[in-house]
Amino acid sequence: MARVKRRFAVATGCSARLKRLAVERVLVITHGWVTDVLALHVNGMPRTPILHVKPKNGECLWLDATAEAVRRLQGDFPARPLTATHRRPRDERDVGSGHGRHREPAVIAYVRMRILLTSDLHYKLRQYDWLIGAAPAFDAVVIAGDHIDVSLPVPSAVQIAALSASFAAVARKSRLLVCSGNHDLNARNGEGEKTADWLDAVRSAALAVDGDTVCVGDTLFTVCPWWDGPHARAGIERMLEGAAQQRSGRWIWVYHAPPEGALSWTGKRHYGDDLLPELVKRHSPAAVLCGHIHEAPFKTGGSWIDRIGETWLFNAGRQIGDVPARIEIDFTQQAARWISLAGIEEKALQ
Repeated sequence: MARVKRRFAVATGCSARLKRLAVERVLVITHGWVTDVLALHVNGMPRTPILHVKPKNGECLWLDATAEAVRRLQGDFPARPLTATHRRPRDERDVGSGHGRHREPAVIAYVRMRILLTSDLHYKLRQYDWLIGAAPAFDAVVIAGDHIDVSLPVPSAVQIAALSASFAAVARKSRLLVCSGNHDLNARNGEGEKTADWLDAVRSAALAVDGDTVCVGDTLFTVCPWWDGPHARAGIERMLEGAAQQRSGRWIWVYHAPPEGALSWTGKRHYGDDLLPELVKRHSPAAVLCGHIHEAPFKTGGSWIDRIGETWLFNAGRQIGDVPARIEIDFTQQAARWISLAGIEEKALQ
């Protein structure tokens, strides 16, 4: 018991020691008082940011308490839980007998992944300001294209400067992934096809843009550029072929235009991407995060969520006001929620 108490103290408060260690494994026996202590005494946070599963009494788990995890709990980074691996109840995995018996830890890993998706903000800087405030509650924030408003008298160069500052502010709060849309194109490649070269200048360790494949926790993200012709289209295919070699679990794409279907419906016609369905069938990512069609979630026959095979597809749509339409995707809870002026809708990802 003394050893358990000592290790439990490491999990709840000894950040100075953890900074000197690569990792400290903490055994927690999940009885009511233990989860209460986790809930009430680790920075006063509610239970769910610490343990994203509801263990049964008598189960055991190991918490991998890293220095980074403790810093996140202390607020230096967006909140992220300690990594937990479950053990089965004590009567299922006993080895040996009497006082000498022991139980081997089991192997179901739980790593939180909460994503905030929006798109088509079109230089609504107050909506970007809202994202800055909301970002710390999420492991990743995705803005799936169409950042510039070409209808405004504000020059594109001025918009790009302001947007770059907004991106950087969001990226200081959470990992940010930003793809280009058809309104963001400011240059041409060697084949004369339009590109969004300005995004290259905002890339950072916390901000992924067109062409990047990055890991956030246990999730691989690939950010796809808008393609304006056969050369860029072929480039996306090559990029995804290369990124597929890195996948070892959940793989999510950021891709501005949805495929033809519920996410591409304007209320009058479809404006779907004809390449995306082929790519999804070829690679079967866990999800594709889209935008482009502002009206789709709000129109009869449209939607904010769709599916191709085992791949979930999302489009939050666009709305007026200072708060963007958005989708909160929680892969730990296997659920997604669309929030807009039209209300809130939820869907289980099963």
